[in-house]
This record gives sequence, C-alpha cells and structure tokens, in this order.
Amino acid sequence: MALEDEQLKWLEAATAGKHRFKRRSITKEFEAYKRRREKAATARDLLAPSDPNVAIIDAGLKAADDEAAKGKFKEAYAALDDIKRIAKASAAGRSDGVIADDLKMHANILESQVALHKQRVDSLEARTNALLDEARRNDPVRNQPTFEAALVAREAFIAVEARMRSDQSALFNEANSFADRMDGHDLKGRVATAETLAAALQKTGRDTGIAGDVARVTAAKQQLAAAAGRYATGDFLRKMGSDARTALFETLANIRSLETYQKRDGEGTTQDAKTETIRGKLKPTDNRLALIEAEQERLEKAIGTVTLATTLDDLTLLDTSRQKINTLPERPKFDMDNVVGGLQPIAPANPDGTRGHVSLRAIETTKAEALANLRQATRAIMADPDRLFDLTLKRAEDFRKSLAAELLPGVRSKDMTENEKLLLADVAAELEKEVCKVSPNKVAADGQTLDMGGTVYRADAVLGQGGFGRAQRFVDPQTGKAVVVKTLLSNEPEKRKNMVEEMEVHYRLMQGMVPGQESAIVEMKGAARSDDGSFHMIMEEIEGGELDDEANLVNAMERSGLIPESARELLVADMLKNTVEGLMELERLGFAHNDMKGGNVMMTKDGKIKVIDYGSSRFGDDEGKLKPGRWASTPQYDPMDSEVSSKSDEFALGVMIRKMVGQLSPQRWASKNIKFDDRGQLPDAMKDDPDKRKFSGALGALLSAVENEKPDERPSYEALLASTVLMRDSEDVNPEDVKDLRAASLQMAEQMRGMKVDVDFDGIQAKVANNKRFEGVDIRELLAKQADLTGNDVKLKEAQAIVGSLDETIRSAYANMADEKNENVLKSEKKKITEAMLAREVLIASVINPGIEARSEDGKREYQAAIADPNIQVAYKGANGPATLSIGEAVKRRESILAKLADIRDRFYKFISQAEDVNMDKVEQLNDMMTKLDDECRSIEAAVYGTVGPDAKFYLARTKVAEVGARFGTANTSSTHTPPERDVVDEITSTILKGREAAGIEKAAT
Repeated sequence: MALEDEQLKWLEAATAGKHRFKRRSITKEFEAYKRRREKAATARDLLAPSDPNVAIIDAGLKAADDEAAKGKFKEAYAALDDIKRIAKASAAGRSDGVIADDLKMHANILESQVALHKQRVDSLEARTNALLDEARRNDPVRNQPTFEAALVAREAFIAVEARMRSDQSALFNEANSFADRMDGHDLKGRVATAETLAAALQKTGRDTGIAGDVARVTAAKQQLAAAAGRYATGDFLRKMGSDARTALFETLANIRSLETYQKRDGEGTTQDAKTETIRGKLKPTDNRLALIEAEQERLEKAIGTVTLATTLDDLTLLDTSRQKINTLPERPKFDMDNVVGGLQPIAPANPDGTRGHVSLRAIETTKAEALANLRQATRAIMADPDRLFDLTLKRAEDFRKSLAAELLPGVRSKDMTENEKLLLADVAAELEKEVCKVSPNKVAADGQTLDMGGTVYRADAVLGQGGFGRAQRFVDPQTGKAVVVKTLLSNEPEKRKNMVEEMEVHYRLMQGMVPGQESAIVEMKGAARSDDGSFHMIMEEIEGGELDDEANLVNAMERSGLIPESARELLVADMLKNTVEGLMELERLGFAHNDMKGGNVMMTKDGKIKVIDYGSSRFGDDEGKLKPGRWASTPQYDPMDSEVSSKSDEFALGVMIRKMVGQLSPQRWASKNIKFDDRGQLPDAMKDDPDKRKFSGALGALLSAVENEKPDERPSYEALLASTVLMRDSEDVNPEDVKDLRAASLQMAEQMRGMKVDVDFDGIQAKVANNKRFEGVDIRELLAKQADLTGNDVKLKEAQAIVGSLDETIRSAYANMADEKNENVLKSEKKKITEAMLAREVLIASVINPGIEARSEDGKREYQAAIADPNIQVAYKGANGPATLSIGEAVKRRESILAKLADIRDRFYKFISQAEDVNMDKVEQLNDMMTKLDDECRSIEAAVYGTVGPDAKFYLARTKVAEVGARFGTANTSSTHTPPERDVVDEITSTILKGREAAGIEKAAT
C-alpha cells in the first residue's frame, strides 16, 4: 500500500469516520501507523516467497489498512502485531544461509547501481554546465560597434544557437529518462531491506562472514545521503535539467538581442527604422507604391465579401445546443447461471477452517456437468441472436470468475490453493473451447476460410495489418459478395479484452441503424471464433478510401489542371458536410467516437461516409457525456476535455477542416518531436503553440468556434452545416452540375487511388540542368530532405500528401516572416520557402502531372484500340429498351445523342423565353425527350466504362472529370508556385502586402 499516494484520501475518510479527531491528530496518527506498518512489512520480507504465511501476512496488512482508513487505529495496530508474530515464528525456521545470500545480493546491486547513478548524474551535470559555459562565452551581439556589424554577428550566431538548442534538448531528454530509471531502482528501499536482513542475523548471533556485505551497504547508504541525495532519486536531475534549459534559453536570447540599438543613435531612431534603411540599400523601391495601391484595391473587394460571410456565420455559430439523445439500451446478455448454476462446491470447509484437497474425480465431474449445461444453454438460445452473440464473446477468464463464485463461495482469489486455481483454469479453458466449437461463425485454423452461418467465404486479400491485428477481405465464391474480417493476432489478455469491448460497443451501436436508410455506422455482420480461441469481427466491405486520401486525390485533380479551384473547394466541403451528418447520427445515439480523424472516416465509391474503428468509443449518459476518464485517441485531434462527448469529436473535426479546407496539417506538433505525457497531453510549453495560426473570414470563424476550449460553447452540428464553409453547393450552382461533379470525381479518385508514379531522379536532374533556380541542387537529396522520398516509385496519393505537407511548410514560413524584423530570420525562412517550392515544383511538374499524363496517354491508346475492335460488344439501356452494340458504334451513338440533346435544349430554352403564353404540354414533352436521351447517354457511358481495360478506364474518367469541371470555371494549368525572386526587398514587400491583407480581413471578420 503506497500510503504516501493515498494520504489525502485516507485522512479524509478517517476524519469523516471519527469526528472527534482533529485533522492534526489524524495526521499524527497516520505517521505513527506508517512507521509501524513499515516494520511489519519489513518482517514479511524476511520470509521466503514460497512460505505459505506470506499470503496470510498480505491479507493482514490489507486488513490493517482497512481499519486505519476508518480511523480505528487500535484495531489496526493489533493486526500489525499479529503480522509480526507470524513473521517472527516463520522466520525462525528459515535458513541463515538464505538470508545471508539475500544480503549479499542486495549489497552487490547497491554497489553497482550507486556507482552507475553517480557516474551518469555527474556526467550529465558536467555536459549541461559545459554547454551553458559555451553559450556565455559568446560575445553578445549588442556589444558590436555598429548596427550593421551587429546584424552580421547575429546572422553568424543563429546557426550556433540552433545547434546549442538541439544539444540542450537532447541533454534534457536524457536527464529526464535516467531520472525515471533512478526512481525505479528505489535504492533507499533496498538499503532498508538489506539492513533488516543484517539485523536479523546479528540478533541471533549468526552474523559470521557478513561484515563485508554490511560495510558495502553502509557505504552505499552514505553515498545516497551525500550531496543532498542527488544520487538517490531522480529529483535532482529533473530540477537541474529544467533550470539549465531556462538559463540557456535566457542566455541565448540575450546574446542575439538587438534591443540596445533602439536607444543608441538618439531619440526617434529605432531598430525597425535602421533595419528598413539597410534593406532600402539593396535595391531601388520605385515600384513599391504601385504594388501597394494595386493590392489595396483587391483588398477592398475581399473585405466586402468576407464581412458578409462572417456576419452570417457569427449568427449561425451561436447555436451550441446538442440534439436530443435517443439512448440505445444494452443488448440482452447470456446468463452465466445457465452454465455454473447448480454446480456443487468442490472444497467444503473442514472443522478446523481449512479446505480439503480437490480430487481428480471431482474435477472431471464438475467439468462434465459444466460442459453439459453449456451445450444445453446453447441449444436454447440458437434463435436469440443477442444472447448468442454475447456467448460467442465469452473468454476463459469470464468462465473462471463465474466458476469461482459458484464452486468456491466466499473464497478470494489470493486465498485459493494452487490445486483450486488449476481446477478453475482447466474447466474454464474447456468451456471456452466449447464456445469456439458451437460458434455460428468460424474462421478456419489456417485463416483461409470463414463459415458464416453455413455460407463459406474464402480469404481474398489482406487489407492491412498492424500491432493489434489484421483486416482481411473474404469473398463468397458463389455470389461474389465480400465481407471484411478483423482478426486479433495477439493472445495478450488486455488486447483480447479490448477487442471484446469494441465488438460489444459496435453491436449495441447497430441498434441505431434504421432499415432502408443510409447510415454512417459500419454494419457488423457478427463475431467469429477459431478453434484456438482467436476472436474475429465480421463487417461489411467498404469500397472506397480514407477521407484524408480522398481529399488529397481531389487536390491532385486541381493541381494537375483537371478541375478549377472552385470545384475542389466544393468537393472537399461536400466530404466534410457528409462527415458532420455522420457525426450527428452518432450524437443522437449518445455515442462519442473519441478518435475522430480522416483515417477513421471512409468515403465509399458512391460518396457516402462511414465512420470506422470504435476501439476508443463509448456510450454516454442522457446528455451524451461519458464518465470521467481517458481512452486512447490520437493526440493531435484530442481536445483533452474533462468529459468526453460528441463535442470532443467536434474539436477533432476542426482539425480535419484545417487540414482539408485550410490545408494546415495537424502533424505540425508531431514534426517537432514533442513527447506527450502518459495522459496524451502536450507539455505546457505547447499549449499556446505559435504555429497554431488563425484563419480569417468564414473559415476562421468556424475554426475558432469548433476549437473553443469550453466544450459546451462549441456550435451544434446543425450550425456547422449552415456555415458558409460547408454550404458551397448551396451557392449559385446548378444542382445537376454538382451531382455530375461528385460522380465524375469519385470515378476519377477510384482510378487514382492505387496508381503509382515513377520518380526518375536522373531524368529530372537532366531536365533542370539549365534552370538557374536549380543550380547546385541535387534532386535526390532535395526530395529526401523535404519529403523523405528516395524510392523510384511512389503511390500517387502519397505524392500528393507530400505536396500538401510542402504547402504547409511554405505557409508556415510566410507566416513567420509576416511580423519578423530581423534580416537573418527572414533569410532563414526564405531558404525554407525556396527549398519547399523547388521540391513542390519537382513533385508536381516532374512526378505527379507527368504520371497522370502518361497513364492517360496509355489509356487513350487502349481506348482507341477498343473502339476499333468490332468484336468488343457492350449492352446498355436504350431509349426504346435494351440494346447491344460494338464499342465503336456505341461511342458514335453517344455522340449523336449529345448533339441531339444540345439541339433540344436550345429549342426548350427558346420556347420558354419567347412564348407569351407557355404551352406546358410542349414544355413537358421536350423535358421528357431530354430525360430519356440523357438516361441513354449515361447508360452507354457506364457500359463502355465497364467493358474497357484499366488504362482506358483512367482515360475516360480523366476526360469526364475535366469535362464536368469546366462547368465550374477554368482550371489552373499553372500548378506550381511562382518561385521567389532572389532580391530580399521584393520578398519583404510581398510579405508586407500579405500581412496587410490578412490584417484587413481579420478586421473585417471581427
């Protein structure tokens, strides 16, 4: 019992139980009890681990703690006295040689670990002080004779400072890590144990030959007490590391400070003015006024748009209500009494209070009765899917607990004999084996077949595998229907327990699915077992990709010139809107996902959203709030709310919006190599991360609302759906065009999802050889540095994700430059921008776009060959019924339909615009004609697409998405950033203008 950890709770309980005690007297009693308890515990340590009295003494210590917690110190002390008597009697029969060996072992460990502590602590202190001394030896920038010299000195110091900060960070982490090891060694406790052993031998006069070991223990004790205990625990190291870090950072800041130059040259001459003067010498600035005036005109228009959108959002986002919770009831459970009820106790108490030995015959009889009961109970619930599902999830541990309560009533686990424990384990294991046999769904031992209710599915492909388990696709060879099976690959009890809990939560959640209605909940087909006890979860197959990947593919469509930016924004907003609707469904059921992120949202091939992975999810109370506590989730998306609820999922949604709409990657935290604590929280220094920049306008208002620190002040999901950011398709856009864009983009994404592109480093290097901007740049080294990309092929979606990361690097550097006055910092940020832009340009212009074009050219050739082959037939639904044509004839038919459609549309619009009295019969007739022709055209397209080869499919999908995208504007074929000029003044001017625009929009937003 770690009384120090429980002291506050103990004191409060004791005070409440004994009102006549004052808090001071309770505290005094606590200290007295603590000392006496330590003596009793030490006496227990003298016993051999196999001594049967150890369990009795442990029970006595627990009983003493319980009495003390109630304030009943008299009873607690009596229990401690009993323990000492038992220990003394037992220790008297213990071999003196064993005690002496234990003493020697403790002396050896103390000697080696004290030496280790001393060596590491002294080394860490010396290296830390050396780093601080090195920093202090640097000549402060402010001591330079002129401001120009100070700028040069500061630029030179920046590189040194970066290295020092890196060295200090490594020392700080090393010190904290070893401090934790020191605490784990508990050398003070080991000294106390060794002294107790020595005292026991000396008291009986049997201390011959232990003098050397006693001396080593004494020496270790003295070293641990020396220097204020710096070698005993990790406290000294932690404080030293923290203080040294603060001192170093203050020293570095003072060294590079230019503050004194604000006062040196007289009143009115500031550092900013001096800096501007120096910058002005670099190049004439005749064009700066014209640039600013042009930007001002554009800014006025932007402010007007932003003001209107923000005003509407401000009113919308005030709604913070939750939906009414429709709490789902618990599913009926299998009654374990049906198995263990009626079994006779196996070890009745003897007159002297002991329990007799359990015979082999009794074991076999109990096992046979329990198995018979289980088989009978199973037959009775075969028509009850809920109880059958619950039985399928039963583990040996579940049976063991129920068996213990029935066969050994009133006997605690720690009081059971080894024979009794073996009996329970044996019977429980047999019962779990029986459950695996009778499970309605079974996976074969080799993992290659799944028998689901009599239908046999065969393993098709592994979809993913990690530390927790494997996701595998199984297909019914008769129908082609597929399911996904998630298999736990570990036999660790905790992981088995976690998977069972996930399946129970998922099964309960499915009650919220309404037959015939779309749902964001993944359908769980059931649970399966294998004969070896493995657990398997059977789910519907989701054909599509993760939301993050789908958004990246849409970005690739825009960057390759297939669709305009407005179309990309609409598609991404549509994905997020569907995700919000999915979260609304979960919220109505009182369900908190608790690990929301793009990787846990699947987008089906028809654009629907499915929320997956319920391993961290829980049901809440009538308000949807969970009991206090933490469950595993992804730190970057976790608001660390004290009460997890749907509002926690909403915060995670905000991070997804940043990434997909604002394109600000949440990996900014992980990229800084910051360690989260054991609760998954960021260190205090990261709470106000300067890299967590604000967005302006409607997006800024939305993000500020969903990322509110107070969960109850985050807007409702209905408010999010009504926000400007997620209502892109409600603007002045033809609904049919939006529908076509979604369909075309989904088809294109399906083709791009698994596509790989070549990275020909030598070829790219040759292409840029004459480009001055790439002078001296090694392409392989550049991409490896910026994107960790060294292989010769990469998936298209991964290449696009790298481009998004580079975009973030560029935006981050620009933001850092906005308010920066120091020339060296500006130079450093400019270098980041230059390298990221070059890497981005290489990826887009030399990898992604050529990869798409090459695949499209291959597809075009394959498509033209198919058209020319009269033997390739397609069946489609014509205007007058089913029809079959060759691909070439079908394509010609489609072209004639499109021409006819264009003519009818012209007639239709002329008719309704020119006629004074519109003939509605004529209008309906023309509309019916257009509908039939349009349906036939779509049927031909689907038939041809389904018949041609994979490359031709890619070509057709690309052609279609470009055709539909053109309805939303002109695509940007120049898909790379304009590289920065080498002149610093132009760079600064651009940054100033961007900063002013941002400030103006921010002002309009407020």
